[in-house]
Amino acid sequence: MAERNPYAAPTAPVIAADEPTLISSDPDSFEYGGFWRRVGAYLLDCLIMMPMGLLLFGLMFTTSRAYLYFAIPSVVVSLFYFVFLVKRYGGTPGKRITGMRITMTNGSPVTTKAALLRYAPFFLLQTLSLLVMIWATSAPVDDYGSLNFVEKMQALQQHAPRANGLLTGLTYLWWIVTGIVLAANARKRALHDLIAGTVVLRTQ
Repeated sequence: MAERNPYAAPTAPVIAADEPTLISSDPDSFEYGGFWRRVGAYLLDCLIMMPMGLLLFGLMFTTSRAYLYFAIPSVVVSLFYFVFLVKRYGGTPGKRITGMRITMTNGSPVTTKAALLRYAPFFLLQTLSLLVMIWATSAPVDDYGSLNFVEKMQALQQHAPRANGLLTGLTYLWWIVTGIVLAANARKRALHDLIAGTVVLRTQ
């Protein structure tokens, strides 16, 4: 029997700790991220993204065209957070902190196309809502600077068209259906996972 050389180079591939890797070649062995773990990850992502909401409120306090100035930063940050980070690290910070990784259905790293498709429904609803509010608040509000904060919020809401309420309703409906689909299938795939061909796996 041949003796093992303790000075020989390792035979296992050396991979950076943050590099998405093939977790398993056998989908039957996967451990999927459960409903409540994913809810917790989402709430954590909301907490991390809270500064964007504070930015919008700050702009609302300053100008009646807050949505116009908020649109580009919102889109850029959202694409970075929910597409680039998913592609680069296999998940948003919320998912990675809670011990989950997004992969393709065979366990391979998520592709750029899949990351885009996965976020596409949220991006579409977000962008349409922003465009509607930009259009609705394009005309300046008289004496906006002299109003208190509550009056400013009321003034902006008065200009919000019915279409924005419809989009809000569609967003709620999307989340409800997504939650039902996620809870109902054994692989814990949400609607956006089905669209993108992804799964969410537990890593710890």
